[in-house]
Amino acid sequence: MNAQTIASSDTPLPLPTPPLASGPQTWAERWLGVAGAPSWAREGQRLLVAVGLSSLFGVALGLREGAAGSGLAALGAPAGIAAVAGVAVPAFAIVLALANAPVDVMDLARATSRGAVRAGLFLAGLAPGAALLVVTREDAITITVAGFGALLLAGAIAARSFATDLRPQLAGAPRATRAVLSVAMPLFILFAAVLAARVWWLALPCLTEAA
Repeated sequence: MNAQTIASSDTPLPLPTPPLASGPQTWAERWLGVAGAPSWAREGQRLLVAVGLSSLFGVALGLREGAAGSGLAALGAPAGIAAVAGVAVPAFAIVLALANAPVDVMDLARATSRGAVRAGLFLAGLAPGAALLVVTREDAITITVAGFGALLLAGAIAARSFATDLRPQLAGAPRATRAVLSVAMPLFILFAAVLAARVWWLALPCLTEAA
C-alpha cells in the first residue's frame, strides 16, 4: 500500500446530509400551492375560500349602513370574482379550444381558483383599513374611490396570477396558436376587468350611492 492510498484512506468521509424535516402543511401551501393533481372538488374549495375572504372586505365597506348594508356588501364584493370565474373564464376556454392551445381544462380551473384566492387574500388584508376608513371618513367620494380602487387592484392581482399559471402550457403551443393567444389573452383580461367592474358597480350600492 503506497503513501497516496494511506493518505486517502485517512481522509474522513463526508457525513450524509440528514433529510429535511417536513412540517405540517401551511395554510398558504394548501390554498396557493400547486402540489398534487387538480380536481373539481379542490378548485371548488379554493373558490369558496376566495369568496369568503373577499366577503370580509364587503362587510367592511357596508359598515356605514348597518347590518343590512354589511350583509349586502358581503355578497357584492365576491360577486365580481364569481362573475369572472363563471362567465369570462368559460368563454376564454372556448377560445383556447378553437386556437388548439395545449391547455387542460383542469389547469384552467386551477389557474382561475388560485387567482381568485390571491385576490381574496388581498381584499381580506385591506378589510381592517377599509372598515376604519368607512366609519371615520365623512367624504363619501373618498370611500367610493378607495373601495373601487382596492377591488380593481385585486382584479389585477388575480389576472396576473391567472396569466402566470398558464404561461408554461402556452409557451409550448405552435407559433400560430401563440400568435392568436397574444391577442386573445389581453382581450380576455380586459373583458374580465370590465365585467367585474360592472358587477361591482351594480352589487355594491354602498359605493355607488356616494358616486
